[in-house]
Amino acid sequence: MQAQSDAAHALGTCLSLLMQSSQIIENNSHVTPVRIIRKDGEFYTIQFADQGRISLRGSRLYHTEEEAQKKIRPAPSSNRQVTRNGHYKTPYPYNNSRSPYGI
Repeated sequence: MQAQSDAAHALGTCLSLLMQSSQIIENNSHVTPVRIIRKDGEFYTIQFADQGRISLRGSRLYHTEEEAQKKIRPAPSSNRQVTRNGHYKTPYPYNNSRSPYGI
């Protein structure tokens, strides 16, 4: 009898997750709302607003947008120099007439 009630509780918990709204972090830069479609072991199949679907581990899902925003890491600072026309300056001496590359 206890096994049946445990199975019913597990089924109820699983069903409460389905169709629930959640958030994921894409490209470590922005939060995207998704909907949980299915749970298979530790993986969840989620659906995007454009109807696309993927499977992710549960650790990649967040309940709120604020919770997901806290997990986004800031981009590393860049030491690259920018030229006048807005392009990045290469650290290699390609345009140097004394370059050993002969270019």
